[in-house]
Amino acid sequence: MRGVNPFSGPSDTVNPYADQLLDITNLLIVPGSSPSENPAYPSSRQNLPPLSFNMTTSTAQPGSKIDFVFSDETNVPSFDDGKSYYAVFFHGVNSISVPLDTKTNSSVVPAEFDAASGIFIGVLADTEGAPTLESVVAGPMFLLEQSQAPRSRSVSRSLQ
Repeated sequence: MRGVNPFSGPSDTVNPYADQLLDITNLLIVPGSSPSENPAYPSSRQNLPPLSFNMTTSTAQPGSKIDFVFSDETNVPSFDDGKSYYAVFFHGVNSISVPLDTKTNSSVVPAEFDAASGIFIGVLADTEGAPTLESVVAGPMFLLEQSQAPRSRSVSRSLQ
C-alpha cells in the first residue's frame, strides 16, 4: 500500500530474560505429546503466571490504560500490600516502567512508544525496570503495534 511504512520499528526488542520468552512456547505443546522422560523446558523454568490483557476494555495503544488478565486462575501473582509493583515494557533497546494498580491489575502503556513501532514485550515486576530475573512476577506478554493504512484509501484502490 502506498503511504504506509512497511517497517514498523526495530527489528528486535531486547528482553534480558530469554527463558521467560521460551516458556511461552510451552502453551503450544499438546499435553501428553512428549515423553515423560523429557526434562522441563526451558531448563530454568520459573513457571510465571501467564499474562495477557482484556481486549474488550483495553486498546493497548501507547498512552492508553491497559487491564491485565491472568489466563491461568491457578497461577496468579500475589501482591504484597504496601509494596510497589510495575508494568515494565521493553521495546528496541528501551525499557519503561509504569506503576501497576494491583487492586485493578491495570496500568498505562507508555505514551513514549510510537503506536506504529512494532513489538513491545511487557512484564509485571516488583522492582522498577525488572532488573533481575527474580523481580519479574508475571509475564511476559507481547503487544504488536502496527502502522495503520490511511483511512481515505482502501487496499483495492491502492493496488490500482
